[in-house]
This record gives sequence, C-alpha cells and structure tokens, in this order.
Amino acid sequence: MKKLMIIFAFFMVAAFQGLQDHTLLIDSPLEERTPALSPDGSKLAFLRSGDSDRNLKLVIYNLKRVQQRVPNSSIAVNSPPVWYNDNQRLLASVKQDDGSYKLAVINSENGSVSPPLFTDNVPEGDQLFPDLSSDNTKVAFSVLMPADFLAEPRPNFDIIVANLQDGGTDIVVSTPYRDMWPRFDTKNTGLYFFSRFASEGENDDIFHIDLKTKQINKIIESNGNDFAPSISLDGSKLAFSSNRSGEPALYIHTLTTGETTRLTKPRLRATHPVWSPNGNQLYFTIRQTNDQDSTGRGDIAIIPIKLLHLLDK
Repeated sequence: MKKLMIIFAFFMVAAFQGLQDHTLLIDSPLEERTPALSPDGSKLAFLRSGDSDRNLKLVIYNLKRVQQRVPNSSIAVNSPPVWYNDNQRLLASVKQDDGSYKLAVINSENGSVSPPLFTDNVPEGDQLFPDLSSDNTKVAFSVLMPADFLAEPRPNFDIIVANLQDGGTDIVVSTPYRDMWPRFDTKNTGLYFFSRFASEGENDDIFHIDLKTKQINKIIESNGNDFAPSISLDGSKLAFSSNRSGEPALYIHTLTTGETTRLTKPRLRATHPVWSPNGNQLYFTIRQTNDQDSTGRGDIAIIPIKLLHLLDK
C-alpha cells in the first residue's frame, strides 16, 4: 500500500509539474514583503512600505487572532527580521540617527529597541539580512561595504558571523562580488547564501560554506539568478527564488537527490520563502502581474507543499 501511495504521489507531482495554488494572507494597498515566521508559528513579521523603499515599517501579524499591528512606528527597518526562540524578540536592521542601518533587538510586544549590537570589530557599512543560529548564540549577516566607485562601481557585500556570547566576529565570505542572505544550516556549522562570485558578476548562485574549514560548495546554479535560500527544519530541502524561467518563482531543491521543482505558477512573481514549523507550507512575497502592471504590489501569501513529502518516504 505504501508503494502504491508513493507511485500515485509521483504521478500526481508529475501531472501538476510542481505548480500549486497559493493563498493571500496579507492583501492591502500597501507594499508588504519579506515574511518572517516565529519559531512557534503563531506570529508573522513582515515589512511594510514607509516614506521610501528603504524606510520600511515592521508589522507583526498574529496568526491565531488574525490581527496585525506596528509595534514601533518611529523606527525604520531595512531587510527581513528574524525571531529569537522566545517568540517575542526580533533581530532587525534598524535605521540609526546617522542614516546607517545596524542590527538591533526589537521587542514585538512593547516596541522597545536595543542599542546597535555590533559597533566594534565590524566593517563600516549597513548591516543587513540577519539570521540567528537555532540556539540563538550566533548571528550571521551581510555588510554593505562602502563604495569605491573608482575601483569597484557595483555594490559589494561581505558575510560576517558574530558570537553573541563573547562578542567575537569573523568575516567568513568576502569576494569582489555581492555575498548576501546568509542562513544557518540545521547544525549551525555552516551557512547557505547566494553570490555572483562564481560567475564573475553575471548570475546569482546558491552556495554553502563550512564555518570551520571555510570550504565553499556551490549548491544550486542555473542560467538565471537563484537567491534567498531557506532551509527546511529537517535540513533536507532548500526553498529559494529564481528567475531562471524569466520571472521570479519559488523552487524546492532536494539536497539528497539534487532535484529541483518549481512551485509557483506563471505570472506570480514570488520571492523570499520561509518554511512553516511543520514544513507543510511556505510563506513568501508575491507580486501578481497583469497586462497593465508588470511589477505589481507586494503582498504576503502562503503555498502548501503538496505531495512532495511522500516521495521522501
């Protein structure tokens, strides 16, 4: 019976070609993007447009009460936040008085904001795209290095890992090309990230770095840009965004087999996936396009991971 279910699942996945329907969770006239799900799955943080594309407001959506609020309207946030294990605090890139963005802790209940966490032993530049290790002892983030337009006109990011217990920092990835979006693997011994260094600036590929040996391995590549990796809680699959088909879409890459499956349908510009705790859903940013609007406004959506788990049994 189990084999019959696997065979049925295989043909169903083939029939659907991995393309699945989504559900809008947040739909408003405002630009809303980059969801971040709390570890217990009860709250969703995301960013809402403010007075500019960089000055974004942090919104907390209570999934059980179906309520949303802005815990602190006086601050601007840049790049997605990440939750601590207490399901209350978030690590976020917060705008400072000098206009720079530094990592700070935001209390989702009362809106309090800590001073910047990293001011010493870190290169100058905006601190973006943070991630916390599962034990909340380490932080990985990208630093937007100050531009030297005579030597290097393109934006350049380095990846840094900081120890929250002793304050130590280490630049773990530094190439002439942008190294972005570090995400800890499930053992906290390495990072997934995307970069253009292997293609010398042409395309974004997804890599993994072993933090002990500093060995970097390419995980995903295509003839387009593959970006924003998100590892499943069991460590078996990477969700990511890619424009390999001509528009941003969500894909699932199975690490054991190397197989990649597209999830979202055409004309849905899908980016920034994050897994639900049970691994059955992905939250993501969606931009639905039409003949009059080729870009669309960002909304928050959910897509189920149908049938794919049966093929792992």
